[in-house]
Amino acid sequence: TYNRPPSDQLYTELAPIWVTTPSRDQVLAASKPVIVTGQAIVFEGNVTWQLRQGSTVVKSGHTTATAGAPAQGSYTFSLGRLSPGTYSIRVYELSMADGSSVVGEKVVTFTVK
Repeated sequence: TYNRPPSDQLYTELAPIWVTTPSRDQVLAASKPVIVTGQAIVFEGNVTWQLRQGSTVVKSGHTTATAGAPAQGSYTFSLGRLSPGTYSIRVYELSMADGSSVVGEKVVTFTVK
C-alpha cells in the first residue's frame, strides 16, 4: 500500500517537474497547435521553458503553475503551430536563491508531421 504524502509535502516524494503532453516520442499533426501541459512543484509556481530543435532554441518563455511549492500545481502553454520536424520541450525551474542554476527539469522529445 502506498500512502501519498499530504499536499504540502508532495515535494518529498515527487519529481519537481512533469510534462504530461506531449508525451515522449509522440507524433503530432502540423495542422494543429502544440499545447504543453504538466505538473510542477516549484517556487512561487514559476515554470521556465524552451522549445529546441537540435541544439537551437526555437522559442522560450515562462508560465505560472496553479500553485507554488510545496504544493503541486498544473501548467499549460501553447507553442502554436510548428513546422514538421523533431523537437524537444525543456521545462525547468531556476534557483530561487539567485536564478543562475537549474534545480529541476524535464525534457521531452516529440515529432511534428
